[in-house]
Amino acid sequence: MIADEYALFAEHLKKVVGQEVKANNLFITVVLNIIWKMVASRRFDYDDPERQRLQDIVTEFTQITGPQNILFLFPSARFVAPESSGFNKIKVYHSAMQGLFGPCIAEHRATLDPSHPRDFIDAFLIESQRPDAEKRGFDENNLRTLCLDFFIAGSETTSLSMTWALLLMVLYPDVQAKVQAELDEVVGEGRLPSYEDRPRLPYTEAVMTEIWRYTSFVPLAVPHRSSVGPAQLGGYTLPKDTTVMIHLQSAHHDRGHWGDPDVFRPERFIGEDGKFRKDDYFVPFGLGKRACLGESMARTEFFTFLSCMLHQFHVRLPKGAKKPSTEVRQFAIFLQPDDFNVILDHRVRA
Repeated sequence: MIADEYALFAEHLKKVVGQEVKANNLFITVVLNIIWKMVASRRFDYDDPERQRLQDIVTEFTQITGPQNILFLFPSARFVAPESSGFNKIKVYHSAMQGLFGPCIAEHRATLDPSHPRDFIDAFLIESQRPDAEKRGFDENNLRTLCLDFFIAGSETTSLSMTWALLLMVLYPDVQAKVQAELDEVVGEGRLPSYEDRPRLPYTEAVMTEIWRYTSFVPLAVPHRSSVGPAQLGGYTLPKDTTVMIHLQSAHHDRGHWGDPDVFRPERFIGEDGKFRKDDYFVPFGLGKRACLGESMARTEFFTFLSCMLHQFHVRLPKGAKKPSTEVRQFAIFLQPDDFNVILDHRVRA
């Protein structure tokens, strides 16, 4: 599904070869389509206004619900200051997102064949017909909320991975060239890279991993209450039910471990044997039982998009353009770079 959707997206990219395109959110539609196909067996056309509406709502929702919002640390503020805390605005966008799924769920319910589930909505509706469904939370409100979770958690993250990848590839053309050389040697010209090629593409995987480490654009893990306590940590006593957040960015930029954390250097993930080397300090998806459930899908999407794009295209800055900065533009749930443009050229192999 991911490779098929990229192939369709590549046809869209070919229409803008040689032209300036905005790099930010360039990949958002292909990511939304993958999620939409998994959830509802649907996809958007690239000029579909409904796609733009969904994208705008998802983007705005993630911007108003990040760590800069007082509700992130003090959820009770929604009761005493629902307007100034942003709670009322969050409710508006939450309702708008859920409203997008209502007609789709109704259509699925009317055409449901329990013996042939088509997608996630079908699977959920089948479970909702069981006698104990309500007790287990299989109701339409939870279905809409889960659909919302898929889009909030799955669209911005992968799209931003590619935005940062584009930025770093134009800033480090030598890295881009090394990835392309590895792809040419392992994959060749006759086909696109596939996820099955990943074990034979250690440098490509190292670049992907270093992009996530260097940018750490998801700086904080989701907060959770500790289930045990009191616990000792770094000389502090944490009582039971203390809210704990893992600072992922701190682990990724620990100078004592990485040595030069502020340097973009994919080779740090290549061992002496030339193979990809894992590192326990690399934790972009969190840790333990609360780690991100979408890790496998995110890795597959990012590897597929990055390898296929660099296999087909060379990415460069427009002539005379100012180099984009790696400084972040905003601090919300995700860290984003300033807007910048790139040019995609068809690769010319020797």
